[in-house]
Formats: sequence, structure tokens, C-alpha cells
Amino acid sequence: MDARTPTIFCLRTHRLIDVMRRGETAATALGRLAEYGPDLVVLPLEDAQSRYESRFKSEPVAITEAAWHDALNVLPPYGWRNTAAGESFKSIERTAGSVTAIYVRICNRHYSFSDDIHTPHDACLRRVAQSRAYRGDADSRGGDR
Repeated sequence: MDARTPTIFCLRTHRLIDVMRRGETAATALGRLAEYGPDLVVLPLEDAQSRYESRFKSEPVAITEAAWHDALNVLPPYGWRNTAAGESFKSIERTAGSVTAIYVRICNRHYSFSDDIHTPHDACLRRVAQSRAYRGDADSRGGDR
């Protein structure tokens, strides 16, 4: 299988149901899987996976320092980076596909969100710095510390 493999995807549940069999037409595949309901479409595997994973991604939220350390110490972190701009790591345990929990520390403020495990450190910091959670923290304390 590759990224273009025709995949049957359910628009209602956002789940991958099956792949088309060799020599099978889209109509035949959809008929074979009719028990899953009328919301089936055929998509390239890469598109189906992306749609499935997108429902597990989230926006950054503020967390406590204790929650940050709990996440850091429960399993070995993935992609742990610490630079002058901030610190980030990802949970080695994935939520769905390539989606996992990502943890970011900027100054003494801690955040978490879910996204692709391969999101680079700088992109994680930028995502948090541009988030409502980060701006809300700064606004509620009268500015960034």
C-alpha cells in the first residue's frame, strides 16, 4: 500500500473502513461495504488518514507545572528540546496514527495540545505563542512575564 491506495472512508464516523481490493471498482467496494451506511466515500489512503487524525488534534491549553512534570516522567519523552525560546516534548504514546500529546514550556508557563508527533520544536513554540491560551494568560496577568 502507498499514499494513493484507494481507501473506503466513512464521512460520518471519520474512520477508515477498508481498502479497495485489486480489480475492484469504487461502486463494487461501496456495495460490498454497504452495511456501514450511506456515508462512505473512496479517498486516497493519505487523505483518509489525514481526515481521521484531524479529529484528534487540538488547540493549546494551559496546564499546571505539576501536569507538565507528570507527562514528562510517565514515559520517555519523544523529541525533547530545550532552547532559549522554550522547551517542548511529545508523548511517545500516540493517540491516533501520528497524533500525540505535545507539551510546551515558555518561561514559567506550561501548555499542552495534540498534533503530529513530527511537529518541529520551533513550530510547537510558535503554535503556543500564537494561541488564545497563551494570549489569555498574558492578558489576565497584565502582560507576559
